[in-house]
Amino acid sequence: MVNELLEDELELIVNGSVETLDDNLKAIILFGSGNNTDFIEGLSDLDFMYIMGNLNYLELGKIKDIRNWAHNETGRKVDIKPFSLAEFNAGIEGKGTFEFFTGWGLEMIRQGKQRCLYNSGDVPLDYVVDEKRIKADAFERAHYYITKLRKLYSSNEPVILRGEVKESDQMDRLKLTGSAIKNILTFCLASEGIFLDGVNKVLEQSEKRYGKLGIFHRLFKLKSDKQYDSNVLIESYNKIEEIYQRTLTGK
Repeated sequence: MVNELLEDELELIVNGSVETLDDNLKAIILFGSGNNTDFIEGLSDLDFMYIMGNLNYLELGKIKDIRNWAHNETGRKVDIKPFSLAEFNAGIEGKGTFEFFTGWGLEMIRQGKQRCLYNSGDVPLDYVVDEKRIKADAFERAHYYITKLRKLYSSNEPVILRGEVKESDQMDRLKLTGSAIKNILTFCLASEGIFLDGVNKVLEQSEKRYGKLGIFHRLFKLKSDKQYDSNVLIESYNKIEEIYQRTLTGK
């Protein structure tokens, strides 16, 4: 669980959001490192999904204001991704993945590993996700993150970081590489029916499946210490590419 200070900040953001968005706000779900020990002070962001009854220009403006207010109040980068309740329900029904409402994502929400911080009572959390769907969606998410890494290391184009287009610096590359590798491992495991979240649990199970992964331990230690070593990043990318290809071929 995250520290008490962060819990106080989450409560502040939830209360402010409910006050601003009123009955149109149906749920707030915290995703990413804020849910577990992956959160790194000074490096990690707070990432939320807001499920809304209706989405229109006015409501998006309110969400933008909440994002700016939350950043000023906490000093942290805050990202809010708005979705409609109809999208959430359609995701449950298997009509689409809608970015975060994949089989795996819905299962993490159902289990509380991506925490629902607020629920008006209109958002069902007692659904069942078919395991076949989780596995199939996991391949797509693994592909998404390996593609992000390939672009990072093969292109001179600016990257999108915290919703901004910018040239990546060393800390950006470290954060992007660490986050992508953790996610690729998570989804490779999920494609085989192993559903985990949190870097420590994912690494432990990955080593049982893929062998010793000392380079990833070094990478995540660098990320935690906010230190940069290009050789570790390169070796880590080569290793995760190997694991991804092995998963695809079933070896």
